[in-house]
Amino acid sequence: MKKLFLYLYASLAMHVAMSQTIEGKFEGSVSTDKIFLYQYPDIMGYDSQGMKIDSAEIVNGQFHFDFKPGPLPGYAKLIQMKEKEGGKGKIYYGETRFFLTNDSIIILTGDSLKNVRIFNSPVNYEYVVLQEMVQPATQKIIANERSIREEAMMVPQAIRESRDYQKFNRMRQQQAEKERMAAYEYFIQNYPYSWISLYALRLRLGQGGQNIISPEVVRLYNGLGKMLKQSEPGSAIGKRIAAKSRVQIGAKAPVFQLNDTSGRAVSLADYRGKYVLLEFWSTNCGGCRAEAPHLKSAFEKYHKKGFDILSVSLNDERYKYSGRKEWLEAIREDGTGKWRHVSDLKGWKSAPALLYDIESIPQNYLIDPDGKIISENLRGADLHGKLADLF
Repeated sequence: MKKLFLYLYASLAMHVAMSQTIEGKFEGSVSTDKIFLYQYPDIMGYDSQGMKIDSAEIVNGQFHFDFKPGPLPGYAKLIQMKEKEGGKGKIYYGETRFFLTNDSIIILTGDSLKNVRIFNSPVNYEYVVLQEMVQPATQKIIANERSIREEAMMVPQAIRESRDYQKFNRMRQQQAEKERMAAYEYFIQNYPYSWISLYALRLRLGQGGQNIISPEVVRLYNGLGKMLKQSEPGSAIGKRIAAKSRVQIGAKAPVFQLNDTSGRAVSLADYRGKYVLLEFWSTNCGGCRAEAPHLKSAFEKYHKKGFDILSVSLNDERYKYSGRKEWLEAIREDGTGKWRHVSDLKGWKSAPALLYDIESIPQNYLIDPDGKIISENLRGADLHGKLADLF
């Protein structure tokens, strides 16, 4: 291993003057003869449109990439896959995630991209520390999800749909989520000048399935180094915190107007005087479609008492199977046409989605007759329970 490391370091020294490099080495037999580098321009790896894909041959277990780092650390993946015989799809062998910055890095691994170690990169050293902090909670979340799925196959439907049983499962997950959020917070607090703290804070904002901004999150952001906060991703996080603050429980729900399925303008202000569930969904979201029966039964039971639903679809006409046709078909198939549905068919860039800082769906807000947000993310039995309390 010592000779291998010296060889790779010498190879790196020859390339560093020209560009940043990745020098990699597999130990043992390798399943593919090529490896792919996915290079994102942003620190989170969300900008798939700006992503660049490069590939390198694996020769005698070794591979090499030259890359031009962006002005800020960028998210990256190394992926192993190959074409199936006859060109009918690809076989996926795994991936590893890391960051590209002004480092020429060395990657050592076994016979696959599992248990990868990255050297010669301070940012990636810090990334490994964060991963090790978060890993126990993440494993608990995965184990809980598996247990809940397995139990669901054996538990009678009446119990499975009961409010108490659903609350029990949520409590299991929420505890693990709290542990994961605490790990993010610990890292940010102890490494306020690390680029990985921006990454951790952005993940922290998206955890827990809620838009609630705690004083702790604001304190963590304010405690970041000045350079981080003034950077593009740091500034974006600051704006996101401000956006989430607009849709806190107790705040006035931001008003918007969109056309419904018939092309008629519908405004959220039209629902003043009623309790309205503002629901964000899309036709290709399985969890959203699974909520349809609960929404239907709640509407049928409480509509005459002053309850209504306004559904905002995040379908995107730029993509196949996500346009107006699919939107209308899903409403018909799910039997949800009894209330109003609106969309501008712009997906995640839909005006209401940006206004409410929607990152994941299904997501909903319960708004009172005065236009104030009184609850969020009410699903299944929880929605019925809240409405029963109100009416």
